[in-house]
Amino acid sequence: MRAVKILALTTTVFLISASAHAFPFEKKETATQSEKNENGSTQKATPYLSPRFKALDSDHDGKVTLDEFLKDQTADFNRRDADKDKLLSPDELDFAPGTPPEMKALMRKQMQDQDFREQKMQADMQKRREDDMKRIQAEQEKIHQPAKPV
Repeated sequence: MRAVKILALTTTVFLISASAHAFPFEKKETATQSEKNENGSTQKATPYLSPRFKALDSDHDGKVTLDEFLKDQTADFNRRDADKDKLLSPDELDFAPGTPPEMKALMRKQMQDQDFREQKMQADMQKRREDDMKRIQAEQEKIHQPAKPV
């Protein structure tokens, strides 16, 4: 299940970055191009920073350090740790704080169903692989059999 989530996230990031290159927006003057200030000199403006980046970059140096990133992750961990025991239960990790119990039950059932479907699909693929290997071995044995004398 976790591998599927990681794969989905990786695929999403890849598709977003690929679509940005495949479908470039109309070229407009950006903040990174040289601009003249009031004195007539040119200087490079800072590039656009997303709200998420700005929130993580606590010292506003245009870079997110490991400490800045972990500070955000620690805050998320603490927000999810409802009973403040420094441990996340499956409910605390999988659901946003304040999710109603009925919604948790429904979502948990959906996750179990998805896990079952994934396990069945993997078992089916393994069975197909085994059948293919048996078929290939049988074909190879036919090819390599010595000819029968007439």
